[in-house]
Amino acid sequence: MTTLKKKFVQRNDPYYYNPHITVFYEFKHGNDEITIGTPLKFKYERSIFKFMKAAHHSEKNVTWIDCMESTTGVFRSFYVEELKGVVKPKKRRKKRSDVGRTRTG
Repeated sequence: MTTLKKKFVQRNDPYYYNPHITVFYEFKHGNDEITIGTPLKFKYERSIFKFMKAAHHSEKNVTWIDCMESTTGVFRSFYVEELKGVVKPKKRRKKRSDVGRTRTG
């Protein structure tokens, strides 16, 4: 007697089992367009997280963000209301040149 193997079907959508949840891999917050890998900060959290996906539950009218902590690699989910914003690179200051200035004193 032979046994048949079940065919493994890979699903791209992580919430495929729930028809009420829609997943977004791009998210708009204010003027910022958030894509996969964008560093984010959340309220009451000290570390920086990398965006993975956003999900919306249509029945409960709740939206949350799934992300990964950049230092430890832990997966976390946060409500959109807790999002502070995108971590942007620090602006570098130009060194002022002292040409044309004279010291008095």
